Amino acid sequence: QELIAYIRGEVNKGKTREEIRASLLSGGGWSEADISEAFRTVMPLESVPVVPPGTPVVTTTIKPFIINPTIAPAPAPSRAYAYSGRKPSHMKGIMIWGLLAILIGAGGYYFRPQLGDMWNTMEEGWSGMAWFSSGEENEEDMAYVPPPIEEPKILLPTSSRYCGETKAPELNKQTGIEEDAVLGCIGASALACEWAQATLISPLFPTIIEIIPSRTPGSGNCSFSLSYASDSTLSSLDGKSMAGESIACPLQVVKSFKEGVNNTLVFSAPTKESPRKYGAEIFFYGTTGVFLENNFSQSGIEESGCSGGFIGRVIDSNNLMKSN
Repeated sequence: QELIAYIRGEVNKGKTREEIRASLLSGGGWSEADISEAFRTVMPLESVPVVPPGTPVVTTTIKPFIINPTIAPAPAPSRAYAYSGRKPSHMKGIMIWGLLAILIGAGGYYFRPQLGDMWNTMEEGWSGMAWFSSGEENEEDMAYVPPPIEEPKILLPTSSRYCGETKAPELNKQTGIEEDAVLGCIGASALACEWAQATLISPLFPTIIEIIPSRTPGSGNCSFSLSYASDSTLSSLDGKSMAGESIACPLQVVKSFKEGVNNTLVFSAPTKESPRKYGAEIFFYGTTGVFLENNFSQSGIEESGCSGGFIGRVIDSNNLMKSN
């Protein structure tokens, strides 16, 4: 899992397979068989040839962020679902995000609806209309079974870490965040500007979160990335696949936000005193806050330092819904 997480992160940064393979062979201590198997998992449609032992390897001058094999992080719990016994039904034309667009655009006021109701609409109404649709299980046929937690504690970041897997936090349900060690690991890594990755299980939003330090040592500049898995079945309202789409922003633009007086939104500094809350606020801002703060303006979002295909997908779907 560590090797797969590292390769997926490097691919999202634009590195080629040969660059990643060379880095792992030269500095990671991984075997050719391990690397080939990991590549087949990350990119199953591509055939990864096995290079015979002794083949010269071209190394890169950029030191990669490699999972330290001497550190044994807590094993990532697997996604556990309990099925009701019925055969999962194929969901057709699911459009949750569309309701968000309608609520935000109603009456010409983006922020008129209650923020809690907005999030409820996105999470609970996904059997109706949305920006994205899925071809997998019906939520009614599936109940998330969280992994058991013996003792809540924050996993301190190292030079590189896979923090594990947990259910994505909900904006209108803050309970449980302070007990979530995975969010704490992400938040602590962001505060320390150290590389980390985690999986946040969500039926709608990107599920892979990363903290990415700058390539300039000692600069203290860090960014976060939210991306969909390469095998995601979600699609935007205009039918474009969300697989692999992502958004990346500098950590300094992250803000906490809540509803203020007169149905307006109030943005403030994030809660860095609590790593768990900070980890959740990074997720909230990247999936929702950055769009609300910039009134769904792509140029405004990009001027703040954010980039990625997820931005255009959300804005195009929002504009399409408003035009209809």
